Amino acid sequence: MSTNEDHDLILKISEGDSKAFELLLKKYGDLVLGLSIKLLKDRTRAEDMTQETWIRVIKNSKNYSPIGSVKSWILQINRNLIMDYFRAQKKWSQTDDISEMEIADYAVDASVQIDSEEKASQFKTAFAALDERERIVLTMVIVEELQYSEISKNTGLTVGAIKTIVFRAKQKLRDGIKN
Repeated sequence: MSTNEDHDLILKISEGDSKAFELLLKKYGDLVLGLSIKLLKDRTRAEDMTQETWIRVIKNSKNYSPIGSVKSWILQINRNLIMDYFRAQKKWSQTDDISEMEIADYAVDASVQIDSEEKASQFKTAFAALDERERIVLTMVIVEELQYSEISKNTGLTVGAIKTIVFRAKQKLRDGIKN
């Protein structure tokens, strides 16, 4: 299904077409649930967030602007819900002691280096050990392929703080895979 077809599905959803919703859910449902589980580490909460994401997709389909991809739009809704949850639980603070220093992002994506079952298991364990903010920001960088400036707009964090979070998260991943 192409981007234009996704845009057409959103238009049909905004007009009340349940078949269009089913197609979009079938296409991106597992991705949304999988990312929710990875970020929340709680399947029940992830299922709730996934359901709320799809409710918001339906509610906001009339306001959708076909500037970016539908996939990114859906993932942004999901991510915002999860960040709101963490903020409500006091697990996400914009004022944590994150250094404003600029750190070069020379680290190689750890998931690309995974070449065996053992490494994959180590990566999953190391990723699960990251704190919520690190998992969210790293997911935005690796999975959603967002620029730091876009992440800054979405999270309210400075670009310097984002670079620090990414650097530290990738270092933790490397350390977790080495052990």
